[in-house]
Amino acid sequence: MSGQSDTRRVRLEGGPWPLSLPRVVARAAVTCSQCQATQDLDVLASADWWDQEGLRIQREHATGLTCPDCGASISLPVPLIQHRDLDAIELLIGLPMTTTGDQDREWIRETMSVLKPYVGSARVVCIRATWWSALCDVPLGPVLTGLEPVPHLPETDQERQAWIEATRASLELPDVVAALTRFMSAGAPAQARSVFDSEPALADLRWRSTVELAGRRLLTVQESDDQRQVVAQRLSRLRQMAVNGEPDGTGGALTDAARRAVDAAVALPVDHPERVVVIREAVEALRPAGPSRLLGAALTTLLATQMAAPQRSSGQWRELVALGGEAIDVCQQVFGEEHEASVTNALNMLLLRQERPGATTEEIAAVCASYEGLAQSQAIRRTGHVVDVLNNLAAALDLRTDLSRGERLELTLALFETVEHVTRLVQPADARTQILSLVNQAAVLRQRLVGPRLRNLERGWDLLTRAERLAQENGVLRSTEEVQLLANRLNLAYSLYQATQEPAQSQRLLSAVRAAVDAIAILDDDNEIAITTLLNAGSVLVDLHVEACRAGYHRPGFLEEAEALLTSAADRCRRLFPAGQRTRLTALLNLAAVYGAPTGTAVKDAAIAADLYRQVAHEAEGCSLDHIATAMTNLGTLAIGQGQWVEAAEAYAKARHARAELVAQTAGRHTRLGEVIASGDLAAREALAYVRLKQLDDAVRALEDSRATLLRHRFKITSHVEPPHCPGRAIVYLASCTFGTIAIVHPQARPRVAAYSSLSSTAVRTVVTPLLNARARIERILAFDQVEASLRGLVDTVTALIPDETNELCVVACGPLAGAPLHALAASDGRTWLERWPVRYWPSGAVAARTPEPDTSKVTRVIAVASQNGDLPLTASEIEAISSFCSNVSTPPSGWSIAPWLRGRLPHADLAHFACHARTDLVDPTGSRFEVSTDETVTVDQLLDGPELDGLQLVIASACQAGAPAPDAPDELLGIAYGLVHAGARGAITSTWEVHDSPAALLVARLYHEIRQHAHPATALRAAQLWLAQASNDDLGRLCDDNGPDAGWLPRTLADSLREHVLAADRDDKPFGHGSDWGTFSYLGA
Repeated sequence: MSGQSDTRRVRLEGGPWPLSLPRVVARAAVTCSQCQATQDLDVLASADWWDQEGLRIQREHATGLTCPDCGASISLPVPLIQHRDLDAIELLIGLPMTTTGDQDREWIRETMSVLKPYVGSARVVCIRATWWSALCDVPLGPVLTGLEPVPHLPETDQERQAWIEATRASLELPDVVAALTRFMSAGAPAQARSVFDSEPALADLRWRSTVELAGRRLLTVQESDDQRQVVAQRLSRLRQMAVNGEPDGTGGALTDAARRAVDAAVALPVDHPERVVVIREAVEALRPAGPSRLLGAALTTLLATQMAAPQRSSGQWRELVALGGEAIDVCQQVFGEEHEASVTNALNMLLLRQERPGATTEEIAAVCASYEGLAQSQAIRRTGHVVDVLNNLAAALDLRTDLSRGERLELTLALFETVEHVTRLVQPADARTQILSLVNQAAVLRQRLVGPRLRNLERGWDLLTRAERLAQENGVLRSTEEVQLLANRLNLAYSLYQATQEPAQSQRLLSAVRAAVDAIAILDDDNEIAITTLLNAGSVLVDLHVEACRAGYHRPGFLEEAEALLTSAADRCRRLFPAGQRTRLTALLNLAAVYGAPTGTAVKDAAIAADLYRQVAHEAEGCSLDHIATAMTNLGTLAIGQGQWVEAAEAYAKARHARAELVAQTAGRHTRLGEVIASGDLAAREALAYVRLKQLDDAVRALEDSRATLLRHRFKITSHVEPPHCPGRAIVYLASCTFGTIAIVHPQARPRVAAYSSLSSTAVRTVVTPLLNARARIERILAFDQVEASLRGLVDTVTALIPDETNELCVVACGPLAGAPLHALAASDGRTWLERWPVRYWPSGAVAARTPEPDTSKVTRVIAVASQNGDLPLTASEIEAISSFCSNVSTPPSGWSIAPWLRGRLPHADLAHFACHARTDLVDPTGSRFEVSTDETVTVDQLLDGPELDGLQLVIASACQAGAPAPDAPDELLGIAYGLVHAGARGAITSTWEVHDSPAALLVARLYHEIRQHAHPATALRAAQLWLAQASNDDLGRLCDDNGPDAGWLPRTLADSLREHVLAADRDDKPFGHGSDWGTFSYLGA
């Protein structure tokens, strides 16, 4: 969708998939009052209120624009317009506070000129732009009729009431509440028909949500069940009239039998067990009279009721298709193709097409295309059926094997979020649809790959809790939907338990298992909800049994119960589903877990488990890469337990290749990272198996192919690339997994050598994490000493493998070892790697081969950001040290917002220096950030989304935690330093944990002194660290007095601060000699 006005100030764009709602973007010339820059900025002048992202952008624009140079706020220069379907008004216009009426009218004229094909004659309401945030997502029908209170606005109650009254008068709104009251008071059908005919608002789609909300309020105030039943029947009659027109439109008089059958069907509640039988009797009674509105309504209701029936199974598919065909024919004949009943039947037929046993990927894709076309149809949107379209499209997408798992989940989550949003706007009384949208979102969040897993699960649990509360308050769910809610509660409780391993949650989990298994008793054995509930319940019991065995206690009966549940589910799946169907594959996987579970000193039956895993991998070929990866990972683990290293290596290799294909299929960075994180320590396990088989080349290839996924994608590395050769260089690969740690050393011009340690990834993470989180110096010292003691054996082993002629160490550390200060840990002889060699950390050998080394002699443009919080007093000395290195140093102007200034200048800098706080987000690695001011941050996500930083030779960040990795990204080094290298920087010197600003400032000053000698940054860092570690108070005193052997590089502000420290201390002490003071800094890059 594209277009442009004659003045070229506005352009038409399409909104997000699948609705593709029209947007108008206005380009306005504005001048910033702070930096005086004049530039053209885009404003989202018009968006549809169903467009969630557009609504968010307009809400931001209503508060003002942001100057891209200095970050100052600029007043909104353009009126905001919102188009609404199914509300009392069609256009909401927000007028800026600083523009003239003539300017506003000109912008509105231009905007509406490109919107003309999408908006006809319209009811318009104008408000102040300051009211926009409060009103842009509020249905105005209920507000203008008094059913809902006026949202809080930044004006007095009198002004708000005056606006309501003026708006009512200008729009000449009907009294909907009074009309509904008259209709509900009409006892006889003829009286009700008379009221309905005299009150057009009762059938007007714009007022439907208001009418339904008023009806819901009326229903809730009834004091008895009988009164509620009477009100519910009259509301149902109103809905029937509004949707289907004349209720008795049969083309002739109803027979007595037909009349009784119709009356009986109308009287039954939606979830009554006999409703299908009664409606079928009504259909049979109406058929002899031929096509009629009532027959169309009855067929539509029968189809919808059978589709939602608890006893529905795949065996009824042909019967339902025949019924749907008849319903479509009758409704299109008597109502027309765009009528609600016709649309409902068409949607159910599409749903049946996607549920056809054995439906191909091409057929599912065609169904999805049909849904997308319906979603973009204005006629569909104006009936409100877009919610049904989006729900069905989400169900169809889940069957698309041609899409990657991550993409499917992101698309379906966006659809369910849109469903919730649209339902809240146009069907505020429809609690059932709102509940189901919450349940569906929770189900997707449980499986989601994008973002931190624990946060997704916690968000899903919150949504499910909201859904349960709404269900209890409204009692609107059908029996199958209540089971669905319980099944999802079980799934989420299980996933949360897996993520947190909190013993207190095990009892809640068991309760969820019992409740879900009991609930499916009402469903047919072949119902897919019943089958998946059995699968999940059985998996929970297997996991609880395994966990108990590992902890040394017994949960009697759990494994036997799990076997019964999973065998039953697997048998049903074998009978119902073809090979390769995902539910069937999951059933076989879960059943294999039973036979692979420990029972005493062995597993239950390793041979059966292995056969089932192989069967899954075979059936999943061409159908589900994720199932192949899971089956082969589990087979590899089973093989390791049996000491079968060849089979373990082969299985893990197949699993890794499947994971690699999943990563390659993904288009977005976030889904790609999600697939990487989902791989866990798979590459390390495979490499371990190869090390045990002495196949070291294969072990290195497994690690390399799984490392630096984003950078490999950026450099288009599709095959194995050998690291760059350099005389005297030794490359060390370190990887830890559940089963231990391996070290592979590759000296140049020598064969690779390797060693194995039983040190597990859990053990490494347990000792490294406290160091990353330590705040006080004594905590850092104790944590560092614990890391050193725990990893000394590994350091000794690697040191012994490195030849004497080595003059440089390049380390590729995987998993939690990426957060360990390996270069600073002393071996048994008391010497660190850094004392022996310069140490570089590489994202991977292949990336190092493609990345040019930084050339600091070419640095002519430096940008520097220092803390604005006042709690790092020595950051000024770091800026002074930079200035002695390069005369062209840019810092943010006073009063400017730092984040936009930094993002605008980073692409043009040769060197960037950060002397501010930094935080590694240990849950969401892309949220790791520089805290550049009190309320501003620059995140890894923003760095990766920004322009390429190919000109950036080096980044130096004395900011604490700037180099810390994320523990949940085992095959990536996802921290701020890694984000900078991903964005294009050739190298980064960063700190991994907090350090006092005195040693940090001193090391940075010495670092620039060393870099001035044109040393490689890694070599310069090593020299600076060794100097700092050995410097005594006497050395520092002479340096401060400017009479040492290499004086002149120490900034005066730092000298003044150090002098006070030196005067009060023992002259022979080495104040920063502990590894926790200098070992935090490391070099990452080429």
